[in-house]
Amino acid sequence: MPTLVSSTINSFSDQLKTWTLNVGFGLTAAQLDVQAAASSGPARPGFTYTVYTDALNNGGTTSGALTRTLTFDPLLTFESASVPPSTVTATTITWNAATAVAGYDNSLISVQFSIPPDPLLLGTDLVSTFTATQGSLETDLTNNSTTITRTITGSYDPNDKLVQPAGVFNLETDSVLNY
Repeated sequence: MPTLVSSTINSFSDQLKTWTLNVGFGLTAAQLDVQAAASSGPARPGFTYTVYTDALNNGGTTSGALTRTLTFDPLLTFESASVPPSTVTATTITWNAATAVAGYDNSLISVQFSIPPDPLLLGTDLVSTFTATQGSLETDLTNNSTTITRTITGSYDPNDKLVQPAGVFNLETDSVLNY
């Protein structure tokens, strides 16, 4: 378990409560912990979908050379990355011997994919897993991989009005309109 370094400031004391603010959480300068983080932009049929991968160094010691791997959903087609990958297969992108991450720093790579222009994909979940590893001893290996899930959505027009029964409404025979 990593050792946390923190400082506490007590301030804003009043008659009801003393407010406490904790600052400076992190590992010591002698520790190393590489953490994988990932996020993504919106996923829409026929558009570019971007996954952001980030290798964070939570400690003060520079990491070893990173191996970064992004496993992506088979619906996606790889287009490009902000850092050229070492290998790209059907569903896996790898960056071998990527640059080390300095203490308390991070290293971001964005990856662009295309989504097929099929409206039937609306509601489909895209799953991607990002892993960042390196050869030096770390304090926590449980955070070296992360998975994100993004649902394919479409645009929504709040002014779009659909009604049932469709077509012409007859006031004499139709009594209810369902919007």
